[in-house]
Amino acid sequence: MFGRDQLSAGLREGRRTGALQLLVALLVPIPFMLVAHQLYFWDVGPFESARWAVNSDRSFIEILGYLQLLSAATLLSVVGGRHRRGPVYAGWAITLVVVVLDDSLGLHERGGAWLKHRDLVPSPFGLPPQELGELATWALLGVPILFLLWGTHRGSYPVARRDSWWLAGLTGVLMAFAVGVDLMHEVIEELTDNSVVDLLATFVEAGGEVGAMSALLAYVVHVARRDGSPGTTAPLGGKWPSAPGTR
Repeated sequence: MFGRDQLSAGLREGRRTGALQLLVALLVPIPFMLVAHQLYFWDVGPFESARWAVNSDRSFIEILGYLQLLSAATLLSVVGGRHRRGPVYAGWAITLVVVVLDDSLGLHERGGAWLKHRDLVPSPFGLPPQELGELATWALLGVPILFLLWGTHRGSYPVARRDSWWLAGLTGVLMAFAVGVDLMHEVIEELTDNSVVDLLATFVEAGGEVGAMSALLAYVVHVARRDGSPGTTAPLGGKWPSAPGTR
């Protein structure tokens, strides 16, 4: 069970690798970017570009998120290349690239629109069929990814599997904001035209997404720096075996 001592040890290790400091640095700009979103709609001089609007395509906050995920994917590829029995790192690198491609190319939006246009999506409880179609598309995209992660997870050492569970948890948080809060936002827009409620939902969705991406990148940096330091241990006390055949 993850206890207080393990949490304290993890925080100390995070400070040692610089991951905690990086996380703080990545989180600090988020409130300012959310304020800039509103300043854009108020036509404040320096914020006239539509890219300040967090819900616009290729917004600054969206690009920041892409850079964070691609940086994490690159580092995971490097870590995976160091260890023959750490293929799950490569699996997660591929997963993060797929997430970026899906969001930047609008694959789940296109899939949702295709399903909606052909009346293949029901509308239970008055939920928007477009959003449900996007969820269905996400599920279809997710199946091969889950098989990839399952296979590489089983072929990895315990330390890599432990890291994989942490990455899964952080990705789950990201999906909760990107999919769950997004769906809730659409429902809110259907039920009310209150601009304050809509703004709060927008801030929660956008801020939560980039915050989760920041945490994910910080953890990957922690893994890379921990793994690259001679004599260091893995989180929660695990170590890389000295030979491929040992367990």
